[in-house]
Amino acid sequence: MTRPHVHADVAGNGRISGPQAVTAPKVPVSIPVDADAAGMTEAPGQASCPSTLPCVVHEAQRVLLARMEAPPDLLTLAAHLGVTRSHLVRIFQRHLGMPPKSWLRHQRILRAKALLSQGLSIVEVALQCGFADQSHLTRTFTRSVGITPGCFREVNR
Repeated sequence: MTRPHVHADVAGNGRISGPQAVTAPKVPVSIPVDADAAGMTEAPGQASCPSTLPCVVHEAQRVLLARMEAPPDLLTLAAHLGVTRSHLVRIFQRHLGMPPKSWLRHQRILRAKALLSQGLSIVEVALQCGFADQSHLTRTFTRSVGITPGCFREVNR
């Protein structure tokens, strides 16, 4: 069976010309997002974007922040945005200096700092920021900030 989109090189050297991969048709993927929490009033892809970031990055940030406790995996997020997973990672890296997972981890730490400063318990903070448990928060927070969440809370009350 031959594929009409792939043609052998006329010189007969075995190289293939034309598109190298067949892409599946884009199927709209719906990610439930609390529009108010995400600051969204428009449909995905139609939101107004800041001029400094591509709309794909801006929209991905909004979805990840709105669903911080249980974010979609990168493949689902990319499909929701109408791009491939690798394109999403590349564009995040290019414009924000880090891939989406690192950006989300950084946002979780910032949120954890704010909640700890308000005096919330470490367990409450862990759950509100999307960490699996207190231990996960403590490991990630200590690696990023240099002190434990408990010490941070005491110093910043």
